[in-house]
Amino acid sequence: KQWYQRRVAITAGEKHNLKPNWVFTELHEKMKQIAYNVFKSAQCRLTPKIGLFDLYGLDFMLDESLNVWLLEVNTNPSIHTHCRVLADMLPPSVDETLGICIELFDKKVAGLSTFPIDSAKNFELIFSAAKEYKQSSIEMPIRFSEPITPKVSKSAPSQRKKGISLRKPKTS
Repeated sequence: KQWYQRRVAITAGEKHNLKPNWVFTELHEKMKQIAYNVFKSAQCRLTPKIGLFDLYGLDFMLDESLNVWLLEVNTNPSIHTHCRVLADMLPPSVDETLGICIELFDKKVAGLSTFPIDSAKNFELIFSAAKEYKQSSIEMPIRFSEPITPKVSKSAPSQRKKGISLRKPKTS
């Protein structure tokens, strides 16, 4: 990440007479604002659950005038380490993501406050439904003491859908 940012900073700086830290300040802020707008606009479709996480990839492009454009949001981004930049960036990012997920899960189980997130070292929180709304709205996905049983349709065999869905068993 840093190598790529330095290269962009040098190339853009030479062409557009930019401040030396433009990539790390102005460009970074523009990308964060776009990311915030993406997640804020999609918040009704994002259901946070402690113990689970989604990994999104946001692809940006700079035009000749150095305007930042969001190209796409990937819900299943590639995490292949087929080049040096990705090999340096991805393993620590995935490791820290898992650490944050485990910390939040442990805090929820223990009844502790979500924030601050101590295991976030290189991450910067841009959007959080927990901070936008009441923290208590984030729930555990499934209680471990409750077994999951398949839900089987009782309709006629010709009308049954293939596959199963999961539901909590009824307690008497």
